[in-house]
Order: sequence, then C-alpha cells, then structure tokens
Amino acid sequence: MNAVSVIDLTNATEQAVVLSGALEQPTVVAGALAMAAHGYRRETSDVDIVLAVVVGDPSGDALESAAQEMGLTLRAKTYEVAFTGRHGFGGYDLRAGDVRINVLTLDRDVPALVPEAVKKAVDSDRRMVLFGHDVFVVSLGHLIAMKLVAERKKDIADIVELIKVRLEAGQWADDRAEVKEVVKRHLGWYAARKVDDLVLAARSELSG
Repeated sequence: MNAVSVIDLTNATEQAVVLSGALEQPTVVAGALAMAAHGYRRETSDVDIVLAVVVGDPSGDALESAAQEMGLTLRAKTYEVAFTGRHGFGGYDLRAGDVRINVLTLDRDVPALVPEAVKKAVDSDRRMVLFGHDVFVVSLGHLIAMKLVAERKKDIADIVELIKVRLEAGQWADDRAEVKEVVKRHLGWYAARKVDDLVLAARSELSG
C-alpha cells in the first residue's frame, strides 16, 4: 500500500462529508477509520463511508451526479457476496487526489445492512472527530458484518485484530451477542459460526 499524507486523508474526508451532505445524509464511516474508533488502529489510504443509496436507482444517480459535480472520478464496483456466491454491486470507488473514497452500498444481496448501519450509528450517536469533522461510526456488529461480506484476507485479519483488542480490554463478552445477532440476521447462521471461529483464532494468537 502506498503511503498517503495526512493532507490527502484530510481532503478525502472533507470530500466525503460534502458528498454525504449533498445527498442530505449523515457522514457515517466504516473501514479502517471505524476500526480505530473501536480500538484497533492500522494504516490506511482509504476513507470508507456508508450511504443508504442503491446503485442504478434515483438515489444512486443522485450520488453519481453529486460526485461528478465535485470533480471526483467514479467507478461502480461489483462483489461476490460471501457465503452465498451471488453477485451484486458493492458500491462506488471515488478518487480524491491520491486517496480513494469507498462508498459502501451493498444493496443487492444484503439490502438492509447499510441502511441499518446508518440508522444504528445515528440513533446510538456514536461519533468520532475525523480531521476536524464530527462524523458517525458504524457499530462493531455492522463493521464485522461488512468485513465478512468482503471476505478478503485483510478483512478477515482485521476482524481477528478487532476481537483481540476487545478481548484484551475485557469488552468482547458484552460485544459478542450484538455482533452475532447482526451477522446472523444479514448473512445467516454460517457467518455467525464464522465469528466464533475467528474468536478462537484471536484467543489462540493472544495466548501464543
């Protein structure tokens, strides 16, 4: 991963806030920035936000228009949903300078995940100050569910690191029920069992 500057991330965050505002939606962060809010910090070159829009319908068209007016390059992404094998749209990849803004929509095979993540973040009023902007943060359960959907090696590794941090802080006992409930509701029992497997991996790494 190429190193990016604080200025790059600051500019990308500013663009993400403006884009959310243009759609009259709150700025809700996910990805590595949300992981930091939940206790695990790692280097990132991305600003991940979640927006309750659907690729290909009027809400998605509005996002595309707003991004183009802001001078952002835009590409719709596809993904294969973990545990189902079906294909759908994974959102938008926007470019702001050297930093990518990922807009997560996940609107085909797990249609309720992003709208629920946005609502939960706002209703619980979980916030962080990100480069001078007051933004909302997805819950741990929704963050882990999104990473299970992506199912890349780095996303699975991120989940293990998040669980390790929460275990060491004595917080996982309180987290477990909420995380598994969110994951099971959106991705099914197999994914919920996968969480338990990752907890075992986290405990093993801590004891080793």
